[in-house]
Amino acid sequence: YGIFSLISSANEECLFLNVYIPINNKTSQNKKAILMWIHGGSGQIGTGNLFDGTILAALGDIIVVTFNFRLNLFGFLSSGDERLLGNIGLYDQSMVLDWIYENSEALGGDIERITVGGHSAGAPHAYYLAISPFNQGRIRRLILQSGSPFNIWSHIQANQAMERFDVVADDNQCGMMDGFDEKLNCLRETNYHFIAEYEHHTYTSAYHTNVVLHGDYMNKFQLGLNSTDTLADTEMLIGSNDDEVDSYILKAIEILHQKVMKMTRQ
Repeated sequence: YGIFSLISSANEECLFLNVYIPINNKTSQNKKAILMWIHGGSGQIGTGNLFDGTILAALGDIIVVTFNFRLNLFGFLSSGDERLLGNIGLYDQSMVLDWIYENSEALGGDIERITVGGHSAGAPHAYYLAISPFNQGRIRRLILQSGSPFNIWSHIQANQAMERFDVVADDNQCGMMDGFDEKLNCLRETNYHFIAEYEHHTYTSAYHTNVVLHGDYMNKFQLGLNSTDTLADTEMLIGSNDDEVDSYILKAIEILHQKVMKMTRQ
């Protein structure tokens, strides 16, 4: 697929999926295995459109599904408690799995052979999808590339989520509001394009939003204690991608160049 793009077009109307089906599927009586692929990007950037499943579907004789899900503040902003649970991006991924189940017969797919895979942040997201109580028993195989659910960058604790919410509110002129509900309403009324521009500048920040270990979709118990039993019948392939850091090096060079030019002008 080449270098992973850190820059992609963004839109609030993002919930689309792409389905790649072998041509012979119309005449074949055999149901095809299904691969659901989750893109990376730290849960902040990216799109399913970066991955063309045409060749994989044709040569592997499988059905490939790539998709978008809500990212950054729109997908993972949270208070760390019931007021704003967060993990909306993970719920979007569950909806894709629901869609695959509901439409597998029309697609010629075999729901007993569903593999969910992902790279970078998509890898832990695939794992979270498998151990969530909403999806247990649905996923036959997992592919985790260059990412683990136990990496420190793959999730945050509930108290960290509230800290990051406060930073986001302050940075978007909502911090002066009294009370959490007022701050949240202020953020909801903020122009989408302003929020999107803010997200672009927080991608490399320690305060960007992330999966929160809280709530009914994902919590500490599921990740730390129960995942082994939940995945006892799930086959898993773990590896890493070559030269994945290249895209970040290019972005770092761009940022460094901008800072040097700014210092030169000053």
